[in-house]
Amino acid sequence: MAVWQAHVFINSTYRKADAASEEWPDQRRQLHTEWLEFLKVSSLYYVNFIKRLGTCIDKEDMEKVAVTLGIEQMQPHDSGTISAETKRVFRNSIYCALVRIGDLTRYRCQVTNSQEKYLLRAYRLYSFANEFDAKPGTAHHQLATVAERLNYGDLDVIYHLYMAVVGQDSTVRTRQNLIAAFKKILCSPVDTSMDTMVAWFIRLHANLYLGNFVPAEASAKYAELENEVLNRVEQAIQRPGPHTLTTLLTMVTTNIAAWDDVDKYLAQQSGKRACKRERERERECVCVCLCVQQLTTKMCQIRHPPAPCFSRPPYCD
Repeated sequence: MAVWQAHVFINSTYRKADAASEEWPDQRRQLHTEWLEFLKVSSLYYVNFIKRLGTCIDKEDMEKVAVTLGIEQMQPHDSGTISAETKRVFRNSIYCALVRIGDLTRYRCQVTNSQEKYLLRAYRLYSFANEFDAKPGTAHHQLATVAERLNYGDLDVIYHLYMAVVGQDSTVRTRQNLIAAFKKILCSPVDTSMDTMVAWFIRLHANLYLGNFVPAEASAKYAELENEVLNRVEQAIQRPGPHTLTTLLTMVTTNIAAWDDVDKYLAQQSGKRACKRERERERECVCVCLCVQQLTTKMCQIRHPPAPCFSRPPYCD
């Protein structure tokens, strides 16, 4: 943690120096060269860190890490001499290191024209971190950031932010980013380039989370929007496209994450004496919980599509 805080401080210092050197191109090019070298050395530090710890985890996991990072596999220690708790700590440290390598890869976009190349590389590293350990939410939060920059669509961004919110290491900033994303969606016109089913589904979640369906007079608006989403879902199942199955699974998983989020909140508030605003928030959460539960149930009750071989979207490769 202390090493990464140092890296964050250096990144902040670099950005200030880069902004101040715009009038001196020669010095700025030298600064960019040194910055790229720093990122390379820092990434190598985390790779070596993972190589050392990788000898202490299960062989199958170590092989996956080695393939992802393109490093040679080291001979594992005798697993019988390492306790389960120690292995858990090692796995968590490797997870954090994978996320840091992804962050350092993403930082390269500050000084290179090949932004998409490094964003895709960071996306793969974050995705593997989730595969390596699905419980924390840090990698999901970073995936939301990269997905937005790669224009993967609002559904990907909201899905990853919700998964980050319900992760074990969720932070206040994660929830603030989710709220900001929902407000941005509602303040923007409906994206006509997006699948209509997905567009209305995201707006339904945004209104639910921000409490726009809590008053009684808003119930008709909610019913109308929910019916629109379900009708679009049924049409998509009857006439599936190449990515329909992946999209529907993402939508259902987003529902489950939203349900889990408000369910945990209500459990925390149980038995507490709440002020007026907290009681209003609790009513909002009950509304979200019930609406998401009903929507997920209805989506799952719609007849399943035939079993054609759906291709994976590009961002899943």
